[in-house]
Amino acid sequence: MSVKVSVIVAIHRIGINLKNALNALKNQTFKDMEILLIDADTSDGTTEIMQSFLSDKRFRYIRTDSDSISNARNLGIQEAKGKYIAFADKNVIFSDNLIESMYLSAEKQKADLC
Repeated sequence: MSVKVSVIVAIHRIGINLKNALNALKNQTFKDMEILLIDADTSDGTTEIMQSFLSDKRFRYIRTDSDSISNARNLGIQEAKGKYIAFADKNVIFSDNLIESMYLSAEKQKADLC
């Protein structure tokens, strides 16, 4: 699979909409992406929710002992394989075509970042 966009989801504590947010990423119209689930030392059932998405090969689970969201995002950046990087929050539901729209706009404008 070609990876054009890496979406980083850094999670420290479970969010109300975590499962919905991850489903929204799973259902994106844009498919040439990876979704990095960075587990920032959770211990509240979040790990099980994240791991339930790993049957979709676009999802990757990475655990860190740091409970810092900033450190988790930085780890995501280091692990990212995409041409562009996007950040998603555990409680934000992306519209189905958000990543595709961002990617197409970035390519059209020859953007350095998306």
